[in-house]
Amino acid sequence: MPLVLNDEQNMLRDHARGFLSKNAPIAHLRQLRDSKDSTGFSRPLWKEFVDLGWAGILIPQEHGGLGLGHVEVGVVMEELGHTLTPSPFLSTAALAASAIAHTGNEKQKNAWLPKIASGDLIATLAVDEASKHRPEKTALAATRAGNGFTLKGAKTFVLDGHVADLIIVAARTSGAAGDTKGLTLFLVDAKSKGIKIDWKDRHSSDYGIEYLRDKCPCATCTGAHGTPPRQPEAATPASPFQMYKPALKMLSVEPVGNYAIQIHWSDGHSTGLYSWEHLRNICPCAECRKNHK
Repeated sequence: MPLVLNDEQNMLRDHARGFLSKNAPIAHLRQLRDSKDSTGFSRPLWKEFVDLGWAGILIPQEHGGLGLGHVEVGVVMEELGHTLTPSPFLSTAALAASAIAHTGNEKQKNAWLPKIASGDLIATLAVDEASKHRPEKTALAATRAGNGFTLKGAKTFVLDGHVADLIIVAARTSGAAGDTKGLTLFLVDAKSKGIKIDWKDRHSSDYGIEYLRDKCPCATCTGAHGTPPRQPEAATPASPFQMYKPALKMLSVEPVGNYAIQIHWSDGHSTGLYSWEHLRNICPCAECRKNHK
């Protein structure tokens, strides 16, 4: 059955086609590629998308959006495809906005949808764990930890995950991979700055993500088993493929007995156990760094 656009949808298509042809021709993609842009899209151009209302197409008007539908999203997506325009439109305006609008509670909708519509938030959806889209095969587990949950597992094809502020993660709270029930969506702050520890002696330590990764105490990272130690990120030679380079993230932090924590990193590393003694010894504050010298 052919899809026949109404007058408003035809106007949207014509406007999108003209705007993208002028402001985002294929040369725009080539410029991002040749400059090895690590973001993968132009934030100023995305701001113009927001000003046109495109970020809020699926967001209800009471949350700052246009309150339109998936046909309008498809119209814009088709025009983006004509000019090969890289943008977070699919990840943020389509996938994330739809997930929150349809499954979030009122508090979550009020907190996140206006930020998507205003362009203040890049969000994405993390569902797939293999080469095919099969949500029922989700194995990433969510287990209760204190007042929240610990997520353990890995996702693939997380569109714009390297720059996302918010990642909506599908995780299994019950059942086994293959079950159609027991799946829950979790809102994960992708911009977590690391770990903060308040010690019994009233000293506080703030550990950044890159700092913690560089200070991993395992034998592979320290070179204790005879191999060259892992070089800090800043000392690693630049890759010729910097465009779309994933940002380093902590996927989960789990307690190990009463003496350590284990961090699962987005680069696949998880063998390092950070003992409380080690963490105190590597405290990055100015006072501790001075004492370490």
